[in-house]
Amino acid sequence: MQVASVVPFEQCIARPASSDDRRSNLLSSHLLYVAEAMGDHGGDLESRLMFLAGLCHDAGKATARWQRYISSSSFNGVVASGGNHSPLGSLIFFLCAEDICPARPPENDYLIANLTLDIASHHSTLHDIDPQAIPWEEVFVPFRGTLGFETIDLDGLFGFIRNYYPEVGLSSESFRSRAEAADRRWERVAQRAKRYAARLMERVSNYDFTAAKLILRDRTAALIAGDRFHAAALESVEFTQAEARRAIESLTLECERRLRMATGSATSVAQLRARAQTEALESYRSHPDRTIYSLELATGLGKTFSALRVGLEAIASGRCRRIIYVAPYISILSQSTEVIKQGTGISDVLQHHHLSVLEQGGHVGPAGEADGADEADSEALLADDDALMLDSWQAKIVTTTFNQFFLALFPRRAQHTMRIQALKDAFVIIDEPQVLDHATWGAFLRALEAAATRLNFQAVLCTATLPQASNYLDEAPLCLSKWDVSEPRYVVGVSDEAFYAHDLAYLAIEKVKEHGSVAVILNTVADAANVYVEAKRLINGGISCDDTPNDSMRGMSMGRSTDSMSDIKIFHLSGGMTPIHKTLWIEDIRDALARGSGVRCLVISTQILEAGVDLSFRCIIRSRSVIPSIIQTAGRGNRHGEGNPAEIIVVDFARNDGVDPRRYVYVNPVFREVTDNLLGRYKRFSELESRSIIEDFYQQAFKRNPPTGMMQAIYDAAGGQWSSISRLEPFGGDYPKVDVFVPFVPSRLPSGSTEVDLPKGVCRALRYFGISRISEIYELYLDKGFRRGLSFQDRKRFMAMMGYFCVGMSSKRAASIVSLQRNLGIGRLRDDDHYDAETGIALVEDSAEFRIM
Repeated sequence: MQVASVVPFEQCIARPASSDDRRSNLLSSHLLYVAEAMGDHGGDLESRLMFLAGLCHDAGKATARWQRYISSSSFNGVVASGGNHSPLGSLIFFLCAEDICPARPPENDYLIANLTLDIASHHSTLHDIDPQAIPWEEVFVPFRGTLGFETIDLDGLFGFIRNYYPEVGLSSESFRSRAEAADRRWERVAQRAKRYAARLMERVSNYDFTAAKLILRDRTAALIAGDRFHAAALESVEFTQAEARRAIESLTLECERRLRMATGSATSVAQLRARAQTEALESYRSHPDRTIYSLELATGLGKTFSALRVGLEAIASGRCRRIIYVAPYISILSQSTEVIKQGTGISDVLQHHHLSVLEQGGHVGPAGEADGADEADSEALLADDDALMLDSWQAKIVTTTFNQFFLALFPRRAQHTMRIQALKDAFVIIDEPQVLDHATWGAFLRALEAAATRLNFQAVLCTATLPQASNYLDEAPLCLSKWDVSEPRYVVGVSDEAFYAHDLAYLAIEKVKEHGSVAVILNTVADAANVYVEAKRLINGGISCDDTPNDSMRGMSMGRSTDSMSDIKIFHLSGGMTPIHKTLWIEDIRDALARGSGVRCLVISTQILEAGVDLSFRCIIRSRSVIPSIIQTAGRGNRHGEGNPAEIIVVDFARNDGVDPRRYVYVNPVFREVTDNLLGRYKRFSELESRSIIEDFYQQAFKRNPPTGMMQAIYDAAGGQWSSISRLEPFGGDYPKVDVFVPFVPSRLPSGSTEVDLPKGVCRALRYFGISRISEIYELYLDKGFRRGLSFQDRKRFMAMMGYFCVGMSSKRAASIVSLQRNLGIGRLRDDDHYDAETGIALVEDSAEFRIM
């Protein structure tokens, strides 16, 4: 057997060199950089162990196999996988830590166990503390007959470590024997670590807050950020106080401009926005050191600008260093990102969601440069600046979704922890938090407060319908402003009758004739599509005697208008449409609603319009949901106070099969019961009564059903079972579904051009991958050779591009109309005609229990 040549440690490199100068990429330099980013070898024991973890984390790259791999990547040679270097680094750290603190209390075992696992998983999924799962098990699996550590200059490595820790006694002679015996010692350390966490939580009075502090992965974040930042030569990006003051000046001018532009009855709403912002700012200045705030403004009263103004004040005063804005959905996020850019005058706002790798306008890597490595190799070697900037949130202003923010608080992979570094000293604006899953609310607040306390950031919860929060925080949120309008912008009426699809379509059309713009919001994709089809049939064919409404319409104020319906523009909007489809339709709806458009507008939608979307209708018909949803929906009526109060009608939607679809979406029976009781008491109420109704709702609902169901996941993770954290999702679990690729491009131009209507990032990616037909995307996805030939970052870009053309479908329905190859996560419609140009897959989605917004 031929033994691989050993590279002297002082000559080992950490990553591909950009030139013949290897010195800038020395492994020793990289290890020292990360160590200094993590801790201090002369500090307390925790800081010393953190420094040691940095020195050891990539020690596995000193193997001959990894050095060949990196060198071939540097100089365009034949590339072979370097293997997984992380387990060996974790073993070396564990053995060195034993020398540094041979006799230690249980809390140090907890720290050592976590740092060992951080190193072992620093390019993968984060591991549990499991006495039976040895983090470095792969170290003793030979590659071509040789163990990796046999090809390392161990004496050179340990000599490097002894420069900072003279007490480390490891050598090339002693390493194997100590390593082979380390498994039993790991078992004892892991057991003591788990017992320590359990006893710590039992001993303290505030069990929940202690558990939430234990799950904060800031130590992991220090390792990952140091490793990735050095590899990509990235630097932290944050506001200066002077830049914040300039942004304040820009925001002030924009608010003044909007106030001047307001006319008629809309002027009073614009004035209220200005007063609410002033009050919020004064409240913050009076209490600048609180951790959690709330901004409880009625819908349309400028929550985003008010929160932004407070955040800029926090930065200008030196309290914070960046702004992170969090929204529930991409549709809200994109809208708010543009508002923030316009208000602050800052154009390089970093928008981060699962598709944004294509939207930053950056480099789309060189085609055909295959590295042949596994994902961990690619992640380590191909540190793409754009992708790292997204994952690390390095910008003055970051806008992101709840899904991405949850991965900062509850990370699943090591890469997710990078954004924890960005949370330090940040001002976090959380928009519309009431949409979070009820069972997750308590766990979210506990984790948010613990993270804010530890990382010194401030957060503001912005919503007109804030759920009770003080019972789930150590310190109640300080309300910055709680303005309501003086004159109601809408009046809600509750109908006792059941409406079938035909009846509801008829009612909607009559209300369009009366009001000019109407939104109908239903609870499921299929219901919205069926009502849309009925309404379109009535508009296109004209209302005949056969279309006379049934008894459920009696008592409704409709009037049998016979005017022409040719100018009624009808839209459908739901989660049964691809992201591109939804985005373009929302733009068209906004155009149709604009003053002077000359058309009447009818939108039939799911809850996608409910929160944060800046659209305003004269009438909204809402199928019965729950109180917070109804009041959020009402906020889309006469949003800017541009006329008389909007008419909001709550109806009971009935399917022909008698099934109530509400229970599939609003699964909490207590929420439904409390809603029904309140709507029974308040058959008709205006905006002025909405706040007391929503407060009454949460008081009753939370008393009967506290929002703490997911706290167990935090307890389990704090005790070492980190995999439990995956149960914490912003919108709860969903019904089984399949992602389906749809080669559909909505074109609004006579030319039928596809690229004109696509986001620029998608167009760039299509050109880069040489794709001329959208259907080719899936053909390439099926091509294993193509996928293997992509670098890690190019795979991310390819999948992001593909995501623009994917939609979720219930597993039940997908079984009959979707082709899904084994071991692949995305299927393909067997017949493209199943996707409708107006309703997406909604009309073929017949699974009653399926719910996507």
